[in-house]
Amino acid sequence: MKRKVVFIATIHRNAERTFSAVLKMSDTHDIIVICAGQVSKNTSYEANRFLGYLEKQKHRISEVLHSPEISNPSQLYSSGWRSACTNIFKKKIPFKQTDVVILDDSRDKIGLTDLYRLCKKHNVPVVANTHGNTNKKSWGPVLTAGHKKFFDRLMVFGPKERENLLSLKKEDFFLMGGIPDNDCAKDLVWSKDVILVIVNFVNPSHKQPGWYLYDKKTLERMNLVELQKVLKKTVVFKLKHRFGHDVSKEVGMLEKNIPKGLSYNIITRAENDVKLIENAACVLSYGSTMCFKPIQARIPTVIFSQLGNVGNFEDYYGTVKMGEEYFDYILNPSKYESQRVEFLDNTVAGGAKCNSGEIYAGLLYGVIDEWKKKDTN
Repeated sequence: MKRKVVFIATIHRNAERTFSAVLKMSDTHDIIVICAGQVSKNTSYEANRFLGYLEKQKHRISEVLHSPEISNPSQLYSSGWRSACTNIFKKKIPFKQTDVVILDDSRDKIGLTDLYRLCKKHNVPVVANTHGNTNKKSWGPVLTAGHKKFFDRLMVFGPKERENLLSLKKEDFFLMGGIPDNDCAKDLVWSKDVILVIVNFVNPSHKQPGWYLYDKKTLERMNLVELQKVLKKTVVFKLKHRFGHDVSKEVGMLEKNIPKGLSYNIITRAENDVKLIENAACVLSYGSTMCFKPIQARIPTVIFSQLGNVGNFEDYYGTVKMGEEYFDYILNPSKYESQRVEFLDNTVAGGAKCNSGEIYAGLLYGVIDEWKKKDTN
């Protein structure tokens, strides 16, 4: 009988990033997936793509379990809902046969301290994953605060993130696993049909300190009309679909801000990130974690520093301030190829060679071996 690997999915974007590497362990382990909160099949959330992913990979998965539904983000913190999740952990995870528990996030959204106590009791290591690209002010509360509270090791994107977090913590509990889902970038068939704009916040009620909204002034300063004249391609705005937000309202707000004369479409969903970027001649965005994928696929990508987190993109050659010239990054990408590779080598483990999945799975096996040695000692 195979031993078990348990994967806890709480946000579809996070789960998608790493699960392909976890599936590489299916030859040696039974894979158990627990879908909680917005990822659960019991929750109504049309942007959740992870369930479709699981269906396609069901032949490699031993069991899929689901938490009760939530109807809004605040329910994640209710004691009753968290108790229901804890009961799933207690009753459904075979701890004595489990080698590792993997969390898709570095934040506790489902009562993970109870799960951690159960894992500690049975000497099962818990590996969390970095929430995503964040700025310095979030490194502590978002990325490292859960160490020894609900996880033992933290998968980070690469050397830069590890060095940043080591400046806060004396103990090195970081594993550089890259972004396994991005390995598919090496096989991308690139059609260069559209200008892809990734949209962060539109609604003034969601504005973050120091960040610009995607309002009329911002879209004008992005020089989209001029870029469209040069490239002669339609602009596609991809609006980020957040759980609990009224996406139709945000689409209406965005439409009012779009510059006159611009040929455009607005989308709120894509089958996956490959389908999203494969038609892009270029990508204009805030510092979204998703933007590592087009960079790995050699799609010219520009990050506007005032539209969201900069974080890992701080040293990226294509990070610009609003109003700065950026067309050359799009029109002459070969000039920046060596900088692209250098950026990926420093930021995403396996990013330049698109082999993060092998690295990530190898690190999980390493954690399992480490804990086995502890058990024997």
